[in-house]
Amino acid sequence: MTDVPPPASESQEIWRRRRGRNRALILVLAALAALFFAISIVKLAQHPDLFTISLDGPNPSAVQKAPAKP
Repeated sequence: MTDVPPPASESQEIWRRRRGRNRALILVLAALAALFFAISIVKLAQHPDLFTISLDGPNPSAVQKAPAKP
C-alpha cells in the first residue's frame, strides 16, 4: 500500500484554505488585543489621580485634605 500524493491543485487548495484561516485568526487576536487595550485606557482615564505621583512627591491637586476638627 503506497500513498499516492494528491494532485498539485488539491495541495494548493489546502494551503490556500489554511492561509485564509490563519489570517482570520490573526485578525481576531488583534481585535481582542485592541479591545483589552481600549478597556485599560478607559479604566485608567476614570482614575487619573492614581498615576500622578512623581519622584518629587504626590501631586498637590491629588492630595486629599483631612477634614478639619471642630
